[in-house]
Amino acid sequence: MLIIGERINTSRPDIKRAVETKDANFIQEEVRRQKEAGALMIDVNSGSNPDTEVDDMLWLIDIIQEAAEIPLCIDSPNFAVLEQAMRSARGRALLNSVTAEKSRYEKILPICKEFDCDIICLTMDEKGMPATSKERFEIATIMMEICSKYQISKDRLYFDPLVRPVSSEQGQAMEFLGAIKMMKSLGLKTIAGLSNVSFGLPKRRLLNRTFLSMACSYGLDACIVDPLDSTLMSAITASSAILGHDNYCKEYLEAFRAGKLG
Repeated sequence: MLIIGERINTSRPDIKRAVETKDANFIQEEVRRQKEAGALMIDVNSGSNPDTEVDDMLWLIDIIQEAAEIPLCIDSPNFAVLEQAMRSARGRALLNSVTAEKSRYEKILPICKEFDCDIICLTMDEKGMPATSKERFEIATIMMEICSKYQISKDRLYFDPLVRPVSSEQGQAMEFLGAIKMMKSLGLKTIAGLSNVSFGLPKRRLLNRTFLSMACSYGLDACIVDPLDSTLMSAITASSAILGHDNYCKEYLEAFRAGKLG
């Protein structure tokens, strides 16, 4: 499971304040804590202030890369931010994200091709977010074909079926899981953010980690999460052991000995 740490986001007041005051130590400590907790990649989002988004993103990338050798997930809807960030990111970054909307993919996919980055593909088009697993799957196949026209192979794509809140649309979590199953039948890689599924409900972390464990059983490859949530990370470790992805439960036992299982 590719764990992408979500905490470097200026929508969080402490991160926003650290960026505004250029508190490099605070940001770097956040990165180190996420990496130590199990993050294999760091999501970077500086979009809370559009007027300074580019400068803030470039500063964050420099500060993060000083602190740790870890790949970056560049998270922005702004084409200029994505392009400049890709020039600064070391190694192969993950671009977050593109959709099947022509106005977006015509600008974003050339950036991906130029910088040889991986891409998160959201299964939505001009009509918005689909309601059924079949519709999500159909959009994924369309996006795969579009990317191939830009010589971007499917092994560089992570498809996000976009879960809707179960509080308002019962059955949406299962539609999401059904879409993952269909996508895995084509050998596609899948990714998810968790926060939407529990929106509007109490004990959101309980719902999030339960949903993530279910998604793991359907073949989810990556997730954007808070790695400092020890109970969620424990659920990932336990799921890996139960599903037979952890040889002889080695990682589970190591986590237990290190006191990381919550």
